[in-house]
Amino acid sequence: MANALKNKPRKNERFGYHFVQSFSPDDHLTPEQAHEIGLKTMKEYLGNSAEFIIATHTDKDHLHNHIVLNATDPLTLNKFQQSKNDLERLKEISDKISKEYGCKIIDRPND
Repeated sequence: MANALKNKPRKNERFGYHFVQSFSPDDHLTPEQAHEIGLKTMKEYLGNSAEFIIATHTDKDHLHNHIVLNATDPLTLNKFQQSKNDLERLKEISDKISKEYGCKIIDRPND
């Protein structure tokens, strides 16, 4: 019984992260291309050290990816930590890869 308590989730423990990556209807991407952009973005951001899934949605007039990241690294069992700088880096990677596909990039105000 002691082992079961050892793995008990801590209060406010984060098990995953959810990101949404949206594209303009003017980008004229196929769902496969939108999914590929999401995959390339996450692989560049994370390398091979994390588990994630991507669901590409076509239910709106704009394609978008829902990306869910496992907060626990499967190799080291360490928790993924994301700072504000890390999130900015993710946005920059997404913009760079999206530009390679000819996508519009939204202007974000500087924080």
